[in-house]
Amino acid sequence: MARTLLLFAQWLIARRRTWLRLLSWITRFGYWLFILYGLVEWFRPRPLTEQIQQRKTLVYCLFSVIAGSSLSWVIGKIWHRPRPFVQGDAAALVPHKANASFPSNHSMNSLAISLMLLARGNRWGLPALIWTGILAASRVLSGLHYVSDVVGGFCIGAAASHAVYHSKRCSHLADRVLYGWHVVVYTVRVWWHQA
Repeated sequence: MARTLLLFAQWLIARRRTWLRLLSWITRFGYWLFILYGLVEWFRPRPLTEQIQQRKTLVYCLFSVIAGSSLSWVIGKIWHRPRPFVQGDAAALVPHKANASFPSNHSMNSLAISLMLLARGNRWGLPALIWTGILAASRVLSGLHYVSDVVGGFCIGAAASHAVYHSKRCSHLADRVLYGWHVVVYTVRVWWHQA
């Protein structure tokens, strides 16, 4: 039944060129919005205390992605689940390599970032969470992942985000990363003005 619904949804999307382009864009490039957000927020001018708080949140997000991606890599080495388009369970509406399907790394990393933003009181946490849902749905509708791949990715992303948020080591490491960043920036500014 689920396979029939998916194939019907894919048939509807494929009939409308605009829908297919939108699905393709979200599936292929939707994750880049998280990266763009991180770059804009990192370099956006603001009061120093607010800037440090925001950058620490971004470092926490990066740590969550690294933790989740590391676990995903291990899972991929242990178990290779073929993608739905390889198994014939769905059509590939977006071109993709036939690498491991489980877990959905896009869903995993997007949820890890969204939950970290929410946990750290960032106003963009809820919009990021909504975008995560849209991105995850696009991965299934495009035939690149099973729903269970997305759910597995969500579980790993949530666990990684939770572990990083509650880790004192990660907090200290984030402080060191920020301290190092500020030392480098200050050194470059001094050098630039003397040159």
